[in-house]
Amino acid sequence: MTRSEPRSLLVVGAGIAGWRTAKETRKAGFEGPITVIGDEDELPYDRPPLSKQVLTGEREPESVHLTSEDEIATLEIELRRGVHVTSVTAGQVETADGERLEADAVVIATGARAAVPGLVADQPAVRMLRKLGDSVSLAGDLGRADSVLVLGGGFIGAEVAAAARAHGTDATIVEALPGLLTPLGAEVGGVVRQIHQDAGTRVLTGTPVTSVDAHDDGASVELADGRVLSADLVVAGFGARINSEVLGELAGPDGVHCDDHGRVVGHPGLWAVGDVSAWYDPRSGRHVRREHWSSASDQSAIVAHAIVGLEAPRFMESPPYFWTDQPGVKVQLIGWPELGDSDGWLEVDDEDPKAAYGWYRGDELVAAAVLGKPRLFVRLRKELIALARPA
Repeated sequence: MTRSEPRSLLVVGAGIAGWRTAKETRKAGFEGPITVIGDEDELPYDRPPLSKQVLTGEREPESVHLTSEDEIATLEIELRRGVHVTSVTAGQVETADGERLEADAVVIATGARAAVPGLVADQPAVRMLRKLGDSVSLAGDLGRADSVLVLGGGFIGAEVAAAARAHGTDATIVEALPGLLTPLGAEVGGVVRQIHQDAGTRVLTGTPVTSVDAHDDGASVELADGRVLSADLVVAGFGARINSEVLGELAGPDGVHCDDHGRVVGHPGLWAVGDVSAWYDPRSGRHVRREHWSSASDQSAIVAHAIVGLEAPRFMESPPYFWTDQPGVKVQLIGWPELGDSDGWLEVDDEDPKAAYGWYRGDELVAAAVLGKPRLFVRLRKELIALARPA
């Protein structure tokens, strides 16, 4: 280790981005002390299964842990659980109990939390899904309930509805926007809507909610058109909000601005990874925040290498990847839809004209969404990975 390299590392956040940054930094040869601070009492865990296999009961909660006590000890990483951070600056972190921790390098990995709009803020009986405990509790609720209202037709809301049907629970999705999974566009969202309806889910789109009255023994929801819906259970899926309150001027509305190797712009010794970070994207010429599992994983490896002074492939050279489990169908998205100037269904499957949807920049395919066709996804993924590599 040279004098210019940090001698100690402090990671704020114990999700996949934070934990993997710590682990990869140690594996890359970092010999100094590494401390990871997490605000939950759990070991670091994987979040995607929470709205999928854990919610349906296909996986045990313990199976989503990313590490074990033995591995933590072997890596000589200090994991501090259940610690709430109140301030983060270059070289220093303060906790709620007044402790000040110092390190040469600080990595911000504070992640995001479930958005709680005023409509449900005073409704403790409305279920949310962000943490492991939320998933375990909701899985039990879905197993006992006869009916559930899901407020929000985004990725989490749609997956909760799919899990409800897997439990045999009647499900209704209420979405204020015209369609489901709006980031994927109206065409893909329309197909996903039909998939849910074929699975027995009632889907109401373009219908804002005006009031919610939820109790442990049932709930009612009033819509803007005057209809009132009742169910045993209400689940809110209104997206996520980044955990930036403790970061002060380091974070803007779109997250913490970083270069394309995760260094916080204008703040030497600070790095940011995961949902809270907005890395510079050479393709679009702007800072981009991606709430994807694959992005968090890629970023952690890049930052780890940079901390120890080694080169690693830039984050944006790996196409962003995301998947969501809908009733009987896995929808996989890879690439950069925001770079496209045209889009439409791809003519890649003679038997299913709506197997894949693509986004083009000129004649170049820059992103693809594949519905339930794993072999087709592998083929398109190879094409987009080749596109991502430098010429």
